Amino acid sequence: MSEDSQDQIKVEGPAGIGLTFKGQQLFPAILVILFSLVFAYLFFTHDAKDDARAAATIAALKGVQDATVKADATQRAMIYVLSLSQEDRQKLNILKPKEITDMQR
Repeated sequence: MSEDSQDQIKVEGPAGIGLTFKGQQLFPAILVILFSLVFAYLFFTHDAKDDARAAATIAALKGVQDATVKADATQRAMIYVLSLSQEDRQKLNILKPKEITDMQR
């Protein structure tokens, strides 16, 4: 059997880089190519998933930040009201929260 009639695979890469696989090298070459494709797929989809997770994390942290700012403003208002005298609190005409009204029944 001449060398020209053997099974061979030629892989051309960028910048003129190429590989040629002949005969018994054919099966391992196919495996290497398949593993390379699977690795490339997993690598690039992993990045896409990380980007989606990062965006979701940032959105969740933004929600936490907004809630913290609101809680801070509420706490400051409560501290101010508690620092007032009873007469000043009555002048503000602040309604009791429903929870406290329910506890007094």
